[in-house]
Amino acid sequence: MPVTVDITCPHCAAEGRIQLPSPATIIVGPCPECNGMVAVFCGAALALDQHTMLQGESEDRRDHVASVLTQFVRERVGRLFSRDGAPDAPGDRAFPVHPEAELHVIGEPDETPVDAPISPEEVESFRTIDLRLLDNSDYFHAIFGER
Repeated sequence: MPVTVDITCPHCAAEGRIQLPSPATIIVGPCPECNGMVAVFCGAALALDQHTMLQGESEDRRDHVASVLTQFVRERVGRLFSRDGAPDAPGDRAFPVHPEAELHVIGEPDETPVDAPISPEEVESFRTIDLRLLDNSDYFHAIFGER
């Protein structure tokens, strides 16, 4: 299912809208305004080094893109373990998230033990939030894997 995202060029701040075949798509190319090289991933435009991308060997280009994407993912994962866990902006999610959904990190001290019975509140949360989101193919595939 195609996803439309608003992006901002990290080089010149030009704003645009792009349609991705899926949220996990990676697009590498020049900004239409400044020709700076960018990688579009998970709704974000990430700056790439122009020289490496245009004149580097295939392996250098691949390693550079992998490095930029790795840094992006590390920053996102770091937010999971921050105190508030909040994204910087609404577009900071790789898939649609219900406004009432909460972030839970396994192993936090205040988390219910894994072998504890499911509480009525957890059942209600699943029924009112998660169950409805399973119908969203982007959400489903982000949680349960690719098609």
